[in-house]
Amino acid sequence: FLIVQVIAVTEKLKKEQEIKSNLELAKKSLELTIKDLQEQLDDAEMGALKNSKKQLQKMEARNRELEEEIATEKKKNAELQRGIRKQERCVKELNFQTEEDQKNLKRLQEVIDQMQLKMKSYKQQTEHAEEQANVNLSKFRKIQYELQNAKDRADAAENQVNKLRPKAMQLHS
Repeated sequence: FLIVQVIAVTEKLKKEQEIKSNLELAKKSLELTIKDLQEQLDDAEMGALKNSKKQLQKMEARNRELEEEIATEKKKNAELQRGIRKQERCVKELNFQTEEDQKNLKRLQEVIDQMQLKMKSYKQQTEHAEEQANVNLSKFRKIQYELQNAKDRADAAENQVNKLRPKAMQLHS
């Protein structure tokens, strides 16, 4: 009986050792699987960390680019604002100059109007003087004609007297 029990215990022990051996193999297999999974997890974490670092670096680089663009745009905006203020000053100066030119033009137009009135008056005086000169010229020509006629008559009378003088001298002598 004892042998049977020893055999049974031995068989039971063999079965237990076999189970233990199987369990240890399963444990080793699971440990290897866990180790592989841990390595995969570590790799994934490292990859994710590297990827997130790369993404963070890209985002930081993009952020710097955007900040530089903003700074450039601010400079451009400031230059444009200065240009606008300068143009506004020019427009104000031109408006002022235009107003002054309009005032000067109005004054010049008044002077021109006065000069035109004077010219009209001078033209009327000139026309009147020409008319008077024409009248005087007509009178002068008439008088000159009459004078010429008188000279012609005087010459004729003198010739007549010269002809009659010798006769009158003969009669007196």
